[in-house]
Amino acid sequence: MRMFAMMARGAAIGCALALSVAAAAAQQYPNRPIKFVQGFVAGGNADAITRVLGAELSKSLGQPVISEARVGAGGNIAAEQVARGEPDGYTLLLATTAHVVSPALYKKLNYDPVNDFAFISSVTNVPFL
Repeated sequence: MRMFAMMARGAAIGCALALSVAAAAAQQYPNRPIKFVQGFVAGGNADAITRVLGAELSKSLGQPVISEARVGAGGNIAAEQVARGEPDGYTLLLATTAHVVSPALYKKLNYDPVNDFAFISSVTNVPFL
């Protein structure tokens, strides 16, 4: 758990730095709450990551970061919601390995898994073997 907390803090700092570069070019970012979307059930890895990382981002950015679960279709419902949203930096997606695998598993996605998103940072590494 301690390593997870250290990775979350490091990722939050990385995200805050990446977002602060955008903030320098924009006016007063962030000036409203940020939504952090993930596509899996409450209590799972993705949910825990968005909540821990969101809390750290909230401290760093001075705005609430709301964790939202859009469950279903292996994360595709969440990805589609974010892809169709305004590209204003106020809606973030926690993309998991499912984001990479989905094009091979689904004949048609309602979003482009590469071009509809801007990568900010890798936030964690969860080994399975």
